[in-house]
Amino acid sequence: MRKPLLGLLLAALAALAAPAFAALPVGAKAPDFVTTGAIGGKAFRLHLKEQLRRGPVVLYFFPKAFTKGCTLEAHAFSEATKFFRQAGASVIGLSADDLPTLKRFSVEEC
Repeated sequence: MRKPLLGLLLAALAALAAPAFAALPVGAKAPDFVTTGAIGGKAFRLHLKEQLRRGPVVLYFFPKAFTKGCTLEAHAFSEATKFFRQAGASVIGLSADDLPTLKRFSVEEC
């Protein structure tokens, strides 16, 4: 994929995922954190600092699993993951949902 197309894809995904009120300004460094998430229904520990050692990280936030907007957002990032990987980045979606919900969401919607 040509770089201009990747840039357009990234901009479109950023616009789709842009919250009404961002806690961090654009370009700000994310604070380090540790949390538990799910991929393919299996729980895993996520430490941002460890992820960043492997390369750039694309973080996206969704308020509630299984809601229409959040499901569409998760699908968009899931479908674009290969392009982010080609650019050397990993993709991580974050939510305040509990772990059982995230496990189901990671299987049924992602």
